[in-house]
Amino acid sequence: MIGRYFNFKRHNDYGYSLIELVVVISIMAIMVGLMSLGISMMFSKDAEAAAKTIDDGLSEVRMLAMSKEGTYTFVLKLDDNKIEIQKGGSEYKTIDFKRKATVSVDGGNLSSAKTSGDFTVEFDKGNGSVKKLDNGLVTETTKVVEITVTAEKLTSKTSTVFLMPTTGRHYINK
Repeated sequence: MIGRYFNFKRHNDYGYSLIELVVVISIMAIMVGLMSLGISMMFSKDAEAAAKTIDDGLSEVRMLAMSKEGTYTFVLKLDDNKIEIQKGGSEYKTIDFKRKATVSVDGGNLSSAKTSGDFTVEFDKGNGSVKKLDNGLVTETTKVVEITVTAEKLTSKTSTVFLMPTTGRHYINK
């Protein structure tokens, strides 16, 4: 009955043509590529967010040191991915990165890169420069301190916070 309205011709189909197969495989390859790019970009934000948190913490401690009474210290807890702001040696505020990243510190008066323990920075009250770096007094020849943040998941994306001890200025290099 249906054959009367539609002209169905029966012919021998033995599978897909080569062109159909190539088109399907190329579409699948494009979709997998876009998914992996999206996942990579999602996890690269971990390093940038953690570096921004460190930069914000440095800004806050520098501002507190210059504007309020007492000694304020920036303590970067490398093992726990936390920032602790101390006032006169006791805890004032704690900031958690909330991101999966590893942090290392290199430069300044450190003899080698530091990947564990605590890294401390104390700013001068008068001009905002770094007064103490990792519990040692800062000299004029102190190099730029690099705080490198590396994302742990899937990618090895890094973000670096540069701290100039002689001026106390800092910025993020993505």
